[in-house]
Amino acid sequence: MVNSSSDGDEQWVYAKGSSEHDAGYGGIGTTMLGVMGTTLTGLDVSTANYSSSTSTQTTTLTIYFNKKSKVTKYNFSSSRF
Repeated sequence: MVNSSSDGDEQWVYAKGSSEHDAGYGGIGTTMLGVMGTTLTGLDVSTANYSSSTSTQTTTLTIYFNKKSKVTKYNFSSSRF
């Protein structure tokens, strides 16, 4: 995006945004079977963990030019949320 002032100065803005999604799954499962004579016993214990996260990053570069097309200053910023 380019902005111009009435005295001929310009401001150029470059902006970029991106998103990241991370997901993970971990689980523990245990099954125990025992036979005692004619008795069959079973125990099942399961624990499952699922986690996910999403983050967005924006990066902006702003360049300022005077009316002679010379760079007078610039600003770079980045944020993640």
